[in-house]
Amino acid sequence: MVVDCGGGTVDLTTRELLDGNKLSEITERKGYHCGSSFVDKAFLNFIGEIVGSSVIEQMKKNHCCQLQYIVQEFCKEQKFPFTGNKNDEEEPYKFDLDGIPVMKNYVKGEKRNLLEKTDWEIEIDFEQIKAMFDQVIEKIIDLIKE
Repeated sequence: MVVDCGGGTVDLTTRELLDGNKLSEITERKGYHCGSSFVDKAFLNFIGEIVGSSVIEQMKKNHCCQLQYIVQEFCKEQKFPFTGNKNDEEEPYKFDLDGIPVMKNYVKGEKRNLLEKTDWEIEIDFEQIKAMFDQVIEKIIDLIKE
């Protein structure tokens, strides 16, 4: 079985190795939208729960490049090196909204009050990051089982 996990989709096919190192296709290709970009989406949903989903929507609409930068930083700092193995000495990932004034401007009400109490810093622990991956990996496993 060949499992091609891309950015947007995961594609599967089952092949057989033939003489002369050639491959034949045993099953038709099957794919589903559960690639790695869905981990990025889970990260934004997580942040949206804290700052408000309307904040994320406003950022998508008015500050797409800034939002992409935020996701890229998450990918560089957490997603790419993530192994799924917990390291007891590992500190939670600190996502500092103080350095993103454009996003802070959209945060209102109780969510703003709570974030001001933490100096605009959001801590994301191992289990929370793992959950971002788990929901995507579960879909991939279901696709493989199917």
